[in-house]
Amino acid sequence: METPNAQELLEKLDFNYYIKLISTYVEVDVNNLTNLITKQSAIYAYFSGVLSEAKKASESAEIKISKKEAEIRTDLRLKNTSGKRMTDKSMESIVRLHPLYEKLQQEQVECKYKYQLLKNFVDSLEVKKDMLIQLSANSRAETQLYRDTSN
Repeated sequence: METPNAQELLEKLDFNYYIKLISTYVEVDVNNLTNLITKQSAIYAYFSGVLSEAKKASESAEIKISKKEAEIRTDLRLKNTSGKRMTDKSMESIVRLHPLYEKLQQEQVECKYKYQLLKNFVDSLEVKKDMLIQLSANSRAETQLYRDTSN
């Protein structure tokens, strides 16, 4: 699997793509430790950056929701010509039923989902790093043991 650019990754990311990422970047081939160790920091740094992009998208979606809610509430106040003040509960109900508000809520759910998948993925890269360190230490100890017994 070729490393996708950050935007492409965020667009494609769903559970199946997440599984592909895990199998490509997290699985360890013990016969290839040196190569894996040398690439691990670059992989971790790249996906941490993508994680930051996902967090930014999630926070931006939250801001859009707040802004839309304020716009809808303002419109309701301006259009209220009855002279009666609308209760906060009735305004909240109208806001939540607004189609654009609902669409923004769905976008935020999707952004949070992608952020969480990437966070889990980056956490798994941390576990991989620790595993590589341990496997490398074990390999060195085995080599040293072999040298000591052959002398």
